[in-house]
Amino acid sequence: LSAERFNVMDRVNYTLEGDVRVQRADQFIGADLLHYDTQAQTYEALGDVRYQDRGLLLGADSARGDIESDRSELRQVRYQLLDARGNGQAETAVVQGDTSELGNVSYTPCDPDAVGWHLQASRVDLDQTEGVGTARHATLRLGSVPILYLPYASFPIDERRRTGFLFPSIGSSQDSGIDISVPYYVNLAPNYDLTLTPRFMGRRGAMLGAEFRYLG
Repeated sequence: LSAERFNVMDRVNYTLEGDVRVQRADQFIGADLLHYDTQAQTYEALGDVRYQDRGLLLGADSARGDIESDRSELRQVRYQLLDARGNGQAETAVVQGDTSELGNVSYTPCDPDAVGWHLQASRVDLDQTEGVGTARHATLRLGSVPILYLPYASFPIDERRRTGFLFPSIGSSQDSGIDISVPYYVNLAPNYDLTLTPRFMGRRGAMLGAEFRYLG
């Protein structure tokens, strides 16, 4: 633990103020103010809270957690994936070890200041050990316009090959109208795979594309 000021009058309860930093292995917590219970090894952080581990960077208004059980709960969250393109916001985040649960969350691979499309979901689970994210009750939006509803979807959060949805392609033209493609990747074996691409064009209808690859 480090900070500009420590209040240690109580041997059990510490109050840290000013550039607070908590480091534990590859995990980091930063805040303006932090209350720490040395006996229970629990904390409450307030004001410009930052949390980072090997795969996730979070900013939040407040956080509380248990250092011994490696569990943190954050509110009003802004997050960024470190092993893949992906960022967004969430009302709540529960981080325990290599798994994270985000509630009322948005996700996009676009830059934060130039979001073309994003996924809005009631819940997203991120598993850094498996390298996969799962979304429940998700709506794909182009700007603020809902395009596609998915009750359940999985997507990769690192570079490992995995069956699941890839980033969609969204555009429009005068002839075709709105044009949406949502590729679904199927990891069949180490040396071959399949990509199925449902596509919808507003003025032309729906179609399905497929690509099978084999490595000799």
